[in-house]
Amino acid sequence: MPDPKGRNTSQPKQRNYIMKFRRDINALRAMAVLAVILFHFRIPYFTGGYLGVDIFFVISGYLMSRIILEGFDNSGFSLKGFYIRRVKRIVPALVVLILFVLAVGLFLLFPGELKLLSQYAASSMAFVSNMHYWLKSGYFDLASQYNILLHTWSLSVEWQFYLIYPLLLMCIRRLYLTRKGLFKALIISSVVLTYAATLMIFNNGEIFAFFSFPTRSWEMVMGCVVFLFEKDFAEKVPERIRNTLCITGYITLIFCITFFTERITWPSAYTAIPVAATFLILVCQCDFSLQGNKVVQWTGKISYSLYLWHWPLFVFAAYLGLSRPSILAGTSALTVLFAWLSYKYVESNKKIIITKRALAGGIATFAFALFMSFVPLNRFFIDKKIIDLANYQENHKDEIKAQMSTGDCFIDTEDNILENFNAAGCLRFSDSLNNVLLIGDSHAAMLSPSLKNELAGRNKNLLQATSGAAHFVLNPDEEHNSAKFVKYILHEFIPQNAGRIETIFFSLYFWGLREDTDEGARDRLEELEKYLQGYNIKLKIIGYTPHYQISYTTIAAREMMVHKSMDKNYEDKDVYKQNNFLKSCFPDSVYIDIYDIKGIKKIEDYTPWMYDNSHLTVFGADQVVDYLAKKGVLD
Repeated sequence: MPDPKGRNTSQPKQRNYIMKFRRDINALRAMAVLAVILFHFRIPYFTGGYLGVDIFFVISGYLMSRIILEGFDNSGFSLKGFYIRRVKRIVPALVVLILFVLAVGLFLLFPGELKLLSQYAASSMAFVSNMHYWLKSGYFDLASQYNILLHTWSLSVEWQFYLIYPLLLMCIRRLYLTRKGLFKALIISSVVLTYAATLMIFNNGEIFAFFSFPTRSWEMVMGCVVFLFEKDFAEKVPERIRNTLCITGYITLIFCITFFTERITWPSAYTAIPVAATFLILVCQCDFSLQGNKVVQWTGKISYSLYLWHWPLFVFAAYLGLSRPSILAGTSALTVLFAWLSYKYVESNKKIIITKRALAGGIATFAFALFMSFVPLNRFFIDKKIIDLANYQENHKDEIKAQMSTGDCFIDTEDNILENFNAAGCLRFSDSLNNVLLIGDSHAAMLSPSLKNELAGRNKNLLQATSGAAHFVLNPDEEHNSAKFVKYILHEFIPQNAGRIETIFFSLYFWGLREDTDEGARDRLEELEKYLQGYNIKLKIIGYTPHYQISYTTIAAREMMVHKSMDKNYEDKDVYKQNNFLKSCFPDSVYIDIYDIKGIKKIEDYTPWMYDNSHLTVFGADQVVDYLAKKGVLD
């Protein structure tokens, strides 16, 4: 109302802006979540499905920018209200998931595993799991594939964005309201600069670049660019052209999802391709009939819950050793069911998504997970001997280190392998005995003491040259830290001492051959064999042991609990196939198959034949070397 002097003293009216629903965004959500799920489920032709997260980041950046900037326009933006909506949107469903995961883990996992899972759960609830995983391992690492909460890294990145982004925009609010042209230039510049910084950081720290908020922020700010230009784009670009650009965007995303692979390091320059395609789809605002399909829209609507549930269910199924068809069928059905229940009874439940309840649930879940990370409750009801078996590697670190000759004849992925290798002690020739050289990675090192003892009884001296993740090929990758070591052994030590070396035993995990195909691995081995033949040195390739999807000690402990043999269910079929392929390419005198030795004991008096998913204990190595001796391989 006006005052007596005619001035208007009423306060600006605060309005809650209701965002117009866009079917294209829901369709993009559906596409993104299906890409991620099918990638995680290892479905063929979805090798680039991990970029679905990049699509989500752009969408999230667009929606958050729209909420904040339209709030500025309408004088209705509330920072507190913004945070409250984010809590209500994200936290309740995440709390339910984590409580479920911890409850299942309490009965399915062993104490050490439950302790680790609880650490992951606490970091997920604190929305710092991306940094936790950055410090622990890479997204594509084998160990990460059995991290039940690995996928929460992206939620942590988004939450960090939600916390920081509105504060930054509020600092330049006046610029947005009074000088939009300069504001647009500033936003575009920030995208370019942070993208350039990401490429620089990627070159120096790939894992950090993948997981961190700073290196992902440009994707979300790209969503702000969409908001700033979508109106002009709709008004000035003809619909026909916009439709063409939108279709181009979808085709580009399909191409990336189909043909990109894990070997394309991420994020990198390639990240700009799906981000640009998502930008095109959003800025064009096209509304094709396919986007409005009921299944597509429903999938987009429950996409958050689909994303939350698919990975834990998949990992639990794999952890149980189920067959691949059972995992895919069962996990897919349960993912849809749990996602729908989560959406209907959690995300859409007004009683649950009350702010105070959401915050209280999040804090309580964090506290419970933190407690379990110190005191895993299942340690109180599982037999201690079985727990010790499951923790065999942790409990026998010194024994394993001595077995591998770690830090002496086996250098475990240090930067200066050649400098740290004890050449004088490990490559010591005997003038009175025949000399045999063992080369390779940790799968060669694990055989060294058993092989040394057996050869000593045959008047033979064993020399050892092994390093972690070694690429023992004639032309190793220069960027790998084992390159100098491998070159020294193959191109200096062997040629200089060829007349004193009778036989070379070689054992290596297949990825160390640096080839994607079985044929490529074969070619590398044939090249090495011919090279050594030139020096009149016999090469004996010791084939693969079984590789399990989880630690064999965990499998053995579970077998003791259920009184049933289960180890075959966990074998890595790719390793099995490559072993059979390589076996068919070489004579028995060159490639010695040890994959499925008849009569081998896999456990005796709580001592397993392997201490992890593929490395033999002394108990296991002694049996393998005894098998080699009986076959005449050591003669």
